[in-house]
Amino acid sequence: MSERFRATPCFRRIALFLATALVFAQAAVSDAERAMLDRISAQSLEGHLSFIASDLLEGRATPSHGLDIAAEYIAAQFRRAGLEPAGTDGYFQTGMAKNVVGILRGSDPRLRGSCVVLSAHYDHLGHRGADIYNGANDDGSGTVSVIEIASALATVNPHPRRSIVFVTFFGEELGELGSRYFVQHPVCPSTVADLNLEELGRTDSNDGPRVGMAELTGFDYTSITQTMQEAGAATGIRMHDDPKNSDSFFERSDNFPFAEAGIPSTTLAVAFMFPDYHRPGDKWPKIDFANMARVDRAVALGLMLLANGEQPPRWNTANPKTAAYVRASADQAGPAVPAK
Repeated sequence: MSERFRATPCFRRIALFLATALVFAQAAVSDAERAMLDRISAQSLEGHLSFIASDLLEGRATPSHGLDIAAEYIAAQFRRAGLEPAGTDGYFQTGMAKNVVGILRGSDPRLRGSCVVLSAHYDHLGHRGADIYNGANDDGSGTVSVIEIASALATVNPHPRRSIVFVTFFGEELGELGSRYFVQHPVCPSTVADLNLEELGRTDSNDGPRVGMAELTGFDYTSITQTMQEAGAATGIRMHDDPKNSDSFFERSDNFPFAEAGIPSTTLAVAFMFPDYHRPGDKWPKIDFANMARVDRAVALGLMLLANGEQPPRWNTANPKTAAYVRASADQAGPAVPAK
């Protein structure tokens, strides 16, 4: 790790652990949910990210050999977690590169044909001369969070009522290529929401420290926000409305192709902008893994709430900024497709 994080006092991590434990004790979190959340580990996240964002993968440009290595690694973790492969070639959905897709099949025969998506992009900028753009925070942090959350949720018995699709996309840095391909080639009869993860690991935002909090794009666009606020309250993470960045970043990540198709979506981040954004300095030793694990626990619980809810997430029709997405949702509506 960097000098900054080696120098972090031990008592800070102990305090974070005790604060999280106290919140769990006070909140309405079931024993099964608590056991699932406890599986999300800062050490495990660090192990995954130290590989995904290593020089060996040469910045994971789309397309590249490094990106292919990352895809194989992610698929191996999905297989280890017991997710069903959902691509055209095992876990791979192939366009100009590979999306990596696995499904945790829902337990409710009536709802398992509808899916909630947890997504992140695993590509970055590659290398330029001797400089490797490892993309540890953008978006290696989101990628390994998808892996870690999938592994934790797969242990819940019974599974959540709706199916959950875990997917990592290629080509976000080139204009959301992988997510656009995925939306055009759905793997589920009915996708009801996308919760997309970006930049979860750095707490040194350009706008000030971001410890114990997360931000959502399109904060007042969908009911997903209320669900994530509930999950955050139960896990000690404050879901923050950033008026400077919330709306402007809504169209800048892989949630946006879902929104264009009428599917309620948002991107959750810890820091929208940070000192090494799109620079070679975005390296894994600068990640605050303890805080990232806390945020991932909030995401995991929120994902369970979305998958278990009787009603699917919905657009906020009172907000004029959602009008185009509401129209797209109405255009996509049709007869129900029987669950598999």
